Amino acid sequence: MESGFHPMSDAPPFVPQTDDAPEVSLATGIALFNQGEYYACHDVLEAIWMEADTIEKPFYQGILQIAVGLYHLSNHNWRGATILIGEGVNRLRPFEPSYGGVAVAVVMAMGMAVRVRMAVAHQCASAQFMPVPA
Repeated sequence: MESGFHPMSDAPPFVPQTDDAPEVSLATGIALFNQGEYYACHDVLEAIWMEADTIEKPFYQGILQIAVGLYHLSNHNWRGATILIGEGVNRLRPFEPSYGGVAVAVVMAMGMAVRVRMAVAHQCASAQFMPVPA
């Protein structure tokens, strides 16, 4: 994944709270996502998701699944990353092109681009051990 690419860069900057727990808001979750704090992003968005109306649950769950997928990727868990990013992208489809101030189509495109790069990297890694045909 390219560093510096943040699909939700219009989010307000993250301002830490005085206590240990971050504020539970979409803006905070987005800020954490954009800072690469994917595990913390998951925690914030999960709290929102649990209280959200049924119709909005897939929106929050989609973003948090992509965040957890990126967290898995940072820990070299490619299988977990592939599955969760794919599920997150699919959950966001009904909310394209944007919803709640989030550029959903851009987030989905980023998620799919990460999956493509992972697939290519996996194929390249596998190819280096294949014999050269005669």
